[in-house]
Amino acid sequence: MGVHFKELTGIALKETFIQNVDLKGKRLLNYMSTVCMSKNKKFLQAATRVKMLRDAELSGCSEDVKEMVLLLMAYFEEREEMMLSNVEDTCLAGEVQMDKLPLTPAIIVCGRSCFTSTRFMLSVDRTIAQENIPSFVSSVCMMFGSYYSFNIHYPSELPSTLEFLQRCFFSINPEKGMKVEKSCTSRLHLNPRVLTLIQDLSDHEWRDI
Repeated sequence: MGVHFKELTGIALKETFIQNVDLKGKRLLNYMSTVCMSKNKKFLQAATRVKMLRDAELSGCSEDVKEMVLLLMAYFEEREEMMLSNVEDTCLAGEVQMDKLPLTPAIIVCGRSCFTSTRFMLSVDRTIAQENIPSFVSSVCMMFGSYYSFNIHYPSELPSTLEFLQRCFFSINPEKGMKVEKSCTSRLHLNPRVLTLIQDLSDHEWRDI
């Protein structure tokens, strides 16, 4: 996946993601846990649920990525089940109910929560493309890379979350055009919600200096 992604984009998939998480992840979580909490009651409820799922003693890149992805979907009010699907922690690839999965790339979480799971799978077109992925970071990279490796448009249920990850954490920044289903796009060349969040994050960082 990483080799094909780099051939297509010129970008090292996992290395670029981890590097950008180190640079920007804490800033994003800080913004989400301060400014966003006071602006939106629905987001506050979602963020509280995420905080309850995350053990207060856990720290590190992987845990930050889990929180970051969940909060981004809550912020953009997009459907979590289009990216994450939970199964029993002992579930094997052949036991996954494929008809319950989205057609687009999705992460199968083997366990009740991505914070407690130690095993993930990747599904593409309701087919297990990879099983026994040991980390959430790897599963996110493989899920995102699948959209490019298999030339799949972002689903209408996740356009902003995926484009934000694309621009801020995978460093793919075309000046115009969105990799989203044409049926759900407007005539805008760029996603205004993503650009607004990027600008708000930048303004928030300057105010904190």
